[in-house]
Amino acid sequence: MKKWLFSTVSIMVGIIVIFLLNACTGNVSSTAPSPSPGTSTAASQSNTAKPATTTTASPQNQTPVRGGILKFATSRPALAFGYPPQISGPDNFYARPFLERLIRQDSKGAYQPELATSWEIAKDGKSITFKLRQGVKFNDGTDLNAQAVKFNFDQLIPPTAQTLAGVTSIDVVDDSTVKINLSAFNNLILYQMALDMKCCIISPTAFQKNGKEWALTHPVGTGPYILKDFQPNTSISYTPNPNYWNKGLPYLDGIVATAIVDPMTQMLVLKTGEVNFIYDGAATISTQLRDAGFQLLTTPAALQSLSMDTLNSDSIFANQKVREAMEYAIDKESICKDLGSNLYKPMYQFVDSNSPYYNPSVTIRKYDPVKAKQLLSEAGFPNGFTFKYFSTTADWKEGYVAVQSYLSAIGIKMDINYIDAAVYQGNIKGKGQLEKSAGATSVFEIRGEPLFLADSYLTTKSQFYRYMVIPSAMDDLVAKAKAAQDDSTKTQLMQQATKLIYESQPFITLWAQPRILITDKRTHDLGFFIFGDTMNSMPGYSAWLSN
Repeated sequence: MKKWLFSTVSIMVGIIVIFLLNACTGNVSSTAPSPSPGTSTAASQSNTAKPATTTTASPQNQTPVRGGILKFATSRPALAFGYPPQISGPDNFYARPFLERLIRQDSKGAYQPELATSWEIAKDGKSITFKLRQGVKFNDGTDLNAQAVKFNFDQLIPPTAQTLAGVTSIDVVDDSTVKINLSAFNNLILYQMALDMKCCIISPTAFQKNGKEWALTHPVGTGPYILKDFQPNTSISYTPNPNYWNKGLPYLDGIVATAIVDPMTQMLVLKTGEVNFIYDGAATISTQLRDAGFQLLTTPAALQSLSMDTLNSDSIFANQKVREAMEYAIDKESICKDLGSNLYKPMYQFVDSNSPYYNPSVTIRKYDPVKAKQLLSEAGFPNGFTFKYFSTTADWKEGYVAVQSYLSAIGIKMDINYIDAAVYQGNIKGKGQLEKSAGATSVFEIRGEPLFLADSYLTTKSQFYRYMVIPSAMDDLVAKAKAAQDDSTKTQLMQQATKLIYESQPFITLWAQPRILITDKRTHDLGFFIFGDTMNSMPGYSAWLSN
């Protein structure tokens, strides 16, 4: 196995890292009823996002076959996949076979039991009581109980963190019952608990014994797999959990994921059968492989945007006419069609045009270079200007080079600086450290519930991209939308929020990128993109390989 891994990786020597973040073919951002206070349920509706889009029909009514090692290639290596509060990006899917949450969301958008068997929302909406599945053990042999859940959730709530910002405390009712206390009814809490990998439960004993740094790459959860081997920047191997509580799963003898950053090498190893599928496939190879008979599956992943320093009053970008001129100068449709093989989708509002939150009353800024030059002149820059732009090698280079070219046509010189992904995550996204009058890629997760995106990124309380000014009125709109107990009210509030962000333009939306999955004909029931959400995946749970 290792010989295969290293021979594959050796192909990559000398190749510049290219990670094409991907957009969507059928991007959706929509909502549906959340359980109302007083609801007792083990399967409640959460949203109405469309399923992932597939271009090749999957085999139906086949009996799963046991055995085999599922191998796949992906563009980004695993980094931190064992400590839930720090799981993000591609580590979400690396971590999922190891770690589980209290509840999950099924293919129809309904909440289903996972580590909890039932839950009840109090009549006043200020607490949710979960009954835990009994007899479940972490893979270190210790018991899953209410104390373990409290330990994990205490890492996510104030004052330690703001992940579950609406949660005030966690109560252990008894060994198998835990109560989540809220400051007010919040229709996002169950959604977040069902999809956010930060809400996964790990062994407190293992964490306390070994520490956080160890836990980052040593997942001790309740899932169907345990860690067999981890080679940083190269590969990660999974082996079945012999004590998995859901008897009969998994079907596989193991999984091996290998980091292969070059799309052409990915295509080669898939065609030669060295891997069964590619995760995070590039648009440049996806259509070729589809035409060659491989299955292509896509779903929304992230909204890519051009964000700028608007915090400093003397920044070039503090003038909104400059920002508007830039958007008019960029032909998003052509970029997505020609460079993105129609797998990328141009975006104007922060929600998709088929979302109920999309505001049709807003006049969008489509490509108009004449208008762009006019606004630039009115802003005091008739001859344009030069600015620094920060991105990572993981961002869609071809797309941003095209943006650079369109801006150059109206006199704006965009000096692209590629930086390490860890530096970007920590400094630019996390700490909001950006040079005055500079710009950077901002990446917002596209989820089935866009209110989650708004709550995470688009309020003045957001911990991310703090170099761009968000209108303070967003705080009230988002808070009211979270407290809404009916879809009509929530939709009206979110349409107002959509309009406010577009008209104030703290950033320029560019395109939606898809997560792309390309599989061979032997691979079945992979468990990715459930209900059209990249975070709603169960990779490897029910996957199997035909002969």
